[in-house]
Amino acid sequence: EHTDTPDAGLDFTHGITLKKLMEVIEKAYGVTVTCTNIALHDCELHGDFTGKELHKLLDIICITLNAVYTVDKTSLVITGGSCAQK
Repeated sequence: EHTDTPDAGLDFTHGITLKKLMEVIEKAYGVTVTCTNIALHDCELHGDFTGKELHKLLDIICITLNAVYTVDKTSLVITGGSCAQK
């Protein structure tokens, strides 16, 4: 069943790729996550997302990557965007 805030820790202050983060989100929140821009899969994200509500987490990811997401029941699709340059 879909949960808004998982009990599992989501602390990625040391970095995680979007592809791996999508897998973690799927397990933690019980949803399916896809990204239409495969160039984003290797983008590295940093942050402690523990206790974040799912839509807040997706807002943070999409703002960081200049992307958008859509929701269809338990499926989430991330579109557009690019990796932030350091």
